[in-house]
Amino acid sequence: MSFFEHDAVRFNYKTVGEGFPLVMCHGLTGDLSDSKDLLGEFPGYRLVFPDIRAHGNTQPVGPESKLCFSQFSADLYALLEHLKIERAVVGGISMGAGIAARFAIDFPNYVAGLVLIRPAWSDAPSPKNLKWCPLIAQLLNQSGNERWRQSLDEHPEFQELKQEDPALFDSFRQQFEEPLAIERRARLVCVPGDCPIHTWQEVESLEVPALVIGSGKDTAHPISIAKAWSEHLRHCQLRRVTTKSIDHDQHTQDVRNHLNGFLNSLIQSQERCDMQT
Repeated sequence: MSFFEHDAVRFNYKTVGEGFPLVMCHGLTGDLSDSKDLLGEFPGYRLVFPDIRAHGNTQPVGPESKLCFSQFSADLYALLEHLKIERAVVGGISMGAGIAARFAIDFPNYVAGLVLIRPAWSDAPSPKNLKWCPLIAQLLNQSGNERWRQSLDEHPEFQELKQEDPALFDSFRQQFEEPLAIERRARLVCVPGDCPIHTWQEVESLEVPALVIGSGKDTAHPISIAKAWSEHLRHCQLRRVTTKSIDHDQHTQDVRNHLNGFLNSLIQSQERCDMQT
């Protein structure tokens, strides 16, 4: 593990390999191991995996007002400055996709390519596909870790989710078992209640090549959101992959294949530009 200090927070990150930087941000309540396990290794690239504020081994939580996409973007900028990275392919999974998009808007000169994997937000806060997150925070606030199982099993919203998407229900159950679940519960309210963009015009102004990856039958990451991003990004490839809950290994392989193709297309595009100049 590697750390750096920024804004009174000790940020954890990991780098793998050598070459052109590829930065990948994890999803809400996850940590850098999620994005690291998804990507594996990409020869010729320096992979950078951060633990986002209030996640993983990045501590302390800090003010609730800073659990938002604009601050996550600023934190990512601080990491790239720390690593002396001036340009990178920047991407993320779910919440991480929102962070990557916000970063591309805030710091476009740093972004050589944009990768949005299973985005969960579009252009509005509090999306319906994340409506369970604040409920978990509420249950944690009411019962802590002592009565969470009974509280969850008795809640009608979660009973409905258990029938609709058992894998997502199980992932939410795990939130109650995390060592810092109560301390970090604000992230389940603040982040879903925020939004990575203010208007689609911000996205349409981006000139960066982009890859958007979505999957069907994914309650928390509807394919409609991936399609919306692809429609507003000017230079975008939209790819559909096997749903993670149906076949985890195939999902991983699909993502890696599409990411590899996207990176190869960036190299070929750069080579054409070099030839023209």
